[in-house]
Amino acid sequence: MITIQCTKKLAEELPVTLSDKEKMVSQPLYRWHAHLILLNRRKCVAVMNNVTRYNFIIYGLKKADFTRFDQIFLEKISENLIADGIEQSLIQKYMHHASEATFTQTSDRSIISQLNDMIYLARYDMDNNIRQIGVEELNQINRLSNQYPMSKLPQIFPRDAMQHALENLSMVNT
Repeated sequence: MITIQCTKKLAEELPVTLSDKEKMVSQPLYRWHAHLILLNRRKCVAVMNNVTRYNFIIYGLKKADFTRFDQIFLEKISENLIADGIEQSLIQKYMHHASEATFTQTSDRSIISQLNDMIYLARYDMDNNIRQIGVEELNQINRLSNQYPMSKLPQIFPRDAMQHALENLSMVNT
């Protein structure tokens, strides 16, 4: 199971009732913060892992997408990890334990702060480097966002921290 910790803005868009924070998944690697934003007049969700600060943007969501947001969220985790070159076996191991999602309120202001920094950088990239947003451009933005250093991480870069966490997760759960 995975926990999606939603900001108030995202919670208003989702057709679910938020669970108590006590119902969060015990394994911190399966906890994510998510925030609704507008980019190029499109609804998007910026997502960040609580442990590794691995992040990405889900772009261009429609009203119907929010009714099945948990499925889209899990698909996008897998797609982004593949695009970042994470080994397929590590992704499968992680996704095996992330079959369903619970939604709770946010719980960590430092993650929200870093998520806001990532959103700021994504907006900058879109405004200055990219004219049209397509799959390739969004991929480029999501890859770049995991190459910015995060000082709270032992591996400094979110992509490296996620890979390291997935490698350790597979050793523990094998």
